Amino acid sequence: GGGKVNAVVRNQASAASSSSSWPNPSVVAVLYNRVDKCGSSSFVEMIRRSSGGNSVKEIETREFVTFRTDKAMKTPAQTQSKVEEHLRGALHQSKKFVFHGHFYLMDVNVFKPQHGPSDILFINQIRDPLKRIISRWNYLAYGPRPDPKTKVEVTQLRKSLGAPTLVEFATHPDRAQLMYKLDMFPMRFYFCTAAERDQCSVERAIANLDKYAVVAVLEKLQESLAVMSYRIPGFFAGAADVFPTKKVRENENCKLCEKPDNATKAALAEMYADDQRLFAACLAKLDMDFASLPDHVRQAAQARSKAKAEAGAGLGTQIPQAGAVGRVEAVQEPPKRRSVELQGVQGVLYNRVDKCGSTSFVQMMRTESKLRHFFEHETKQYISYTGGMEASSKSAAVATKKVQDELDYQLKKNSEFFFHGHFHLLIQPEAVQSKVAYVNLVRDPVKRIISRWNYLAYGPRPNPKSKEQAIQLRKSLGVPSLHALARHPDRAQLLLKVDMFPMRSYFCSNQERESCSAETAIANLKHYAVVAVLEQMDDSLALLAARLPAFFSEAREEFPQKKLREVGECERCEVPDEKTLALLRELYAHDLAFYQACVQKLQADLETFAIKRGS
Repeated sequence: GGGKVNAVVRNQASAASSSSSWPNPSVVAVLYNRVDKCGSSSFVEMIRRSSGGNSVKEIETREFVTFRTDKAMKTPAQTQSKVEEHLRGALHQSKKFVFHGHFYLMDVNVFKPQHGPSDILFINQIRDPLKRIISRWNYLAYGPRPDPKTKVEVTQLRKSLGAPTLVEFATHPDRAQLMYKLDMFPMRFYFCTAAERDQCSVERAIANLDKYAVVAVLEKLQESLAVMSYRIPGFFAGAADVFPTKKVRENENCKLCEKPDNATKAALAEMYADDQRLFAACLAKLDMDFASLPDHVRQAAQARSKAKAEAGAGLGTQIPQAGAVGRVEAVQEPPKRRSVELQGVQGVLYNRVDKCGSTSFVQMMRTESKLRHFFEHETKQYISYTGGMEASSKSAAVATKKVQDELDYQLKKNSEFFFHGHFHLLIQPEAVQSKVAYVNLVRDPVKRIISRWNYLAYGPRPNPKSKEQAIQLRKSLGVPSLHALARHPDRAQLLLKVDMFPMRSYFCSNQERESCSAETAIANLKHYAVVAVLEQMDDSLALLAARLPAFFSEAREEFPQKKLREVGECERCEVPDEKTLALLRELYAHDLAFYQACVQKLQADLETFAIKRGS
C-alpha cells in the first residue's frame, strides 16, 4: 500500500540525507537516464539553456533501452557497454557535463578511482504512469517525430497481434506479454541496472531511488526544480527560469490520436499498477527532499508555482490520488481566435534574410520543434550575388530548383514542419498554397548592411580563409572600408560584387531576380502570413502566435532574450561616421522604402486581427 511505500522512501531519504552533503560542489558529471514521454524533451531543453551560464557541457548518447521482443536487438549488456564507453570518454575531459539518454541505471562505483560516487550523480524525471502510457501509444503510431515507415510498421505490428487500438490492447487476454512486443514497457525499468533487467520488480526500482540525487515529478515541477537547483547548483542554478513554460505535449490532440474512455483507463491503470506504486514512491521522495530545503528556497518555489498557475502557464500541479485513474489537469487555456488563425497549415517557410536576427529566430524554432514535435529542416542552398548579377544567375536557378525539391519532399511526408534557409521566394501552385505559410524577419536596412559588412570580414563565424578573401576582394576593388564603399563613384555596381546585396532580394522569386525593385518586393508581401520586424519584436511574436499557434504559440517565451550583436562590438568592426551613414541611407533608399512597407504591414495586421500591441 501507499503507507508502506512512503515508509520505505522515508527511511531511504533519511539515509541519503545523512550520507550526502547538500549543496554538493564537487559534482563533475550528472547522469540523466531519461524516461520516455515524461517531459524529457523539455527537461533536456532546460539543460541546454542553463548549460552555458553554468559552464556545463551537454552530452547525449544515442544508445537506447528497448524491450522489444519481436525482432533481434542489441542485448542489454551490449547497449549498456556502449553507454559506459561513451561516458568514460566524457569523463576524461575536465569540463563538467550532463550526460543524458534512454539508458539503464549504472553503478557509478565502477568509475573509481577516476571518479567516485560523490562526483557523479544520477537524476531523472517521471510523470503519472497512465498519462505516460497513453502518450507513448499515440506517439509511436501517430506522433510527428517517428518517420512514416516506422509508424506504418508499428500500426501493422499492432494489427498482427490483435491490438490495433488502445482499447483492444488494454483488454487483450495476453496484454502482459504484449507490453513488450509493442514497446509499451513500464517506466520502472529505467530505475534498474542492465544486470537487474530480468528481475526489475517495483520493489527493486523503489529500492534504487536512493541512488538518485533527485527524481523530478512532472506534476510537481517547481518543487522538483527547487530541489535540483539547491542540491546541484553548479549544474542547475537558475533552472526554474529557463525551463520551457508551455504545457508538455499530451499526444492526444492529433487527428488520429486515441482518447481512451474511463473503462479503458481503468484497465490500463490495473496493467501498470506497479508503475503507479513507483510513482507514489517518487512523490514521497520528492516531498521529503523538498521539505528538507531551507525555508527561503521552499517559499520561493511555492510562490513561483502559484504565479505560474495564476498566469495559466506551464503544467498544472494536481496529483492523482493513490489507486485512482490519474489525470494531470493543466490550467485551462484561453480559446483560440479562429478568425485570426490560419487553418490547415502543414509547413512554415522562412526564407531568412541575413543579419536580421535570423540566428535567434531559428534558435527559437529549434526549441519549438523539439517541444511541439514538428520537423525542422534547413536547406543548405544559398542566395548569392558575389561577382555581380550575371555571374550568379545560373547557379541561383539551380539552387532554387533544389530548394523546391526539398520542400516538395517535406510536403509528401504529411507531417508539420518548419523549413528555413537563405533562398528566394518560392511561389507555390494553388493546390499547395493553403498548406504552407511564409514568414520572415527584417530590420532597419542600414543597421543590417553595417552588420553584414563587419560580419563578412571580422565576424566570429566565417572561417579565416573566407574572411581573408573578403578583405582582399574589397582592397582589389578599391573599397577597403565602409567609408570608401559609401563614397566610391561606382558604389551601386560594387554592392553586388562585394556581397552587400539588398534585403528586398529575398522577397522576389528567382524569375524576378534581375528586376527585383522595391515595388516588386512590396507587392510580394501578400505571399507572407507574417513579416516580423526586429525593432518591434514583441508585437511581431504576438502576431506570429495568433496566426500560426501550432508553431509559434509560445514564441515570446522561447525567443532568445540576449541582445543581438551590435555594430562595433568586435575589435576590428567599423563604426561609420554620420556622413557615411547618410550615404548608406541614400545607397539603400529602396530597401528603406521596402522596410517601411514591412512596418506598415505589421501595424495593419495587428489592427486587422485586434492584437494588443506589446502583449
